[in-house]
Amino acid sequence: MSMKYCFNKLNVKNETQHIVEKETEKSDVLNEITEIPTKITQTIDVTETVTLSDDMVGGNLPETSSQQQREGEEEEEAISVLSLEEEYKLWFDVIDNQLTKMQGILEKKIENFENTQINNVKDDFTNDLQKLTNLSLTHTMLIKKAILDIECKPLELNSTSGGEHGYYLFFNARGDQCEKYIIREYVRTLFSNAKKECEYMTNNVILSKINSFIESFNAGLELLKENQIEIFEEWADSLMGEWKKRLILSNLNNGDQDLSNWDKYLELKNKILKTRDDLVNYEMNLDVIQKYVNELKRHLKVISTDGGETFSILRAKANLKFQERESKEKEDKNKKMQQEQEQEQEQEQEQEQEQEQK
Repeated sequence: MSMKYCFNKLNVKNETQHIVEKETEKSDVLNEITEIPTKITQTIDVTETVTLSDDMVGGNLPETSSQQQREGEEEEEAISVLSLEEEYKLWFDVIDNQLTKMQGILEKKIENFENTQINNVKDDFTNDLQKLTNLSLTHTMLIKKAILDIECKPLELNSTSGGEHGYYLFFNARGDQCEKYIIREYVRTLFSNAKKECEYMTNNVILSKINSFIESFNAGLELLKENQIEIFEEWADSLMGEWKKRLILSNLNNGDQDLSNWDKYLELKNKILKTRDDLVNYEMNLDVIQKYVNELKRHLKVISTDGGETFSILRAKANLKFQERESKEKEDKNKKMQQEQEQEQEQEQEQEQEQEQK
């Protein structure tokens, strides 16, 4: 409601009197009247009809003209007062209705903000989780290949040809040639690299992004809340300020001593202050974002747990394979030593027999 409207409405009575006194200003007054609500306009039309009748223009005033004019003014004033009451009620209802919606409006904005923020990062987090899964799988395949090669069988080409243990080629149980002779230190390095890279991806990349996302979300949410409160304050200040001016002008122009409308004004003002405090202290429902973050962490934990369990199983399997190989190598070594001893004994016996024959 503009201040122009308020001033026009307040000065209806005075403008009507000017019409009677100065007919030359009639057109300007009527132009202003067109901006006034229907009830007030109808009152002006009635007053015009009475004050600008042919008899009055001719100068022959009826005996009852003054009484009719007073009755018209009283009727105009009564309708004007009624209109003011309706206007106050309208303002009160509009503001009061808006106050009851403020938390709902804030909740809706928060929900939209949550969904927007989630949509902005969803693909990025999905890709990161997939990268972690692929990284864990890559290390798993490397370790499995190494464990398979622990069982490599040597092909002795020439004990003096160079190669470790005097062997040149090694083949695993599937018959594939091994790239190298697998030792414990090499497998420990594979497990160490797997652990280090997967933990880095988990903690320094994904968890770090999640924490940054939460911090950014909280900052944006706080800004959204502050802006919403500021908008509410501006809205409330503007409307209550206009209403306050309206009440003051009404009292001044009409000599109104009735303070009932001021009671309503203060009632609404206190409700606005309470609504603002409620918005400031409002505990926001963040179920949507909390559910998404929990889901991210759950997926991350599943990937990390599965990867950790897989590596533990492979570590135990690798250790068992090394024990089996070392046991076999020890057994083969003992057999070889025994064979060498037996050969030496046979050679000694042969030498003794040759000496006896001589």
